[in-house]
Amino acid sequence: MSQTYKLKGALPHVHDHGAAVGTAFRISLGIVLLIAGGLKITDLGQSAVAVKAYRLFPQPIQAEVVGYALPPLEILIGVLLIVGLFTRVAATAAALLLVVFIVGIISVWARGLSIECGCFNDGGASASPINPFEYAREIFRDLVLVGMAIWLMVWPRTLWALDSLARPHMHKVYELMNDDQE
Repeated sequence: MSQTYKLKGALPHVHDHGAAVGTAFRISLGIVLLIAGGLKITDLGQSAVAVKAYRLFPQPIQAEVVGYALPPLEILIGVLLIVGLFTRVAATAAALLLVVFIVGIISVWARGLSIECGCFNDGGASASPINPFEYAREIFRDLVLVGMAIWLMVWPRTLWALDSLARPHMHKVYELMNDDQE
């Protein structure tokens, strides 16, 4: 998968297509989450209304807590992915969050509720019926994003990532950890 190219007078350069794909996935997924959280952070009350519309929580206060916590969480995960810091952890959190979104949309669809998902807009109960294909489109979109997140969970090494700054020094951390055990 990796090929080394040597130019006269230059340092060797490893061209890794997997890292390039991972970088595209990492940045794309990060941007999607950053935009989704950024659009909702300005009106957390409306975010809570969108979560309540799913009717998944027995108590309204539970939906409110989730509605208020969701945008900052999406922004945090998005920023971590964009800068490439704690990539595997951020990708795992993104995958879990997206799976929860998918389950929520499937639940709404199965119960015949008509809501705007609140993914990139205000969200909440819809006065007019929602086309069922809209739910299918949202699920498909989230499945594609889950696929990107899974790629990053399995192959977290990407280009232009802050993780790569720590990587060369990690062997020192492991040595220190092993010295304590002796």
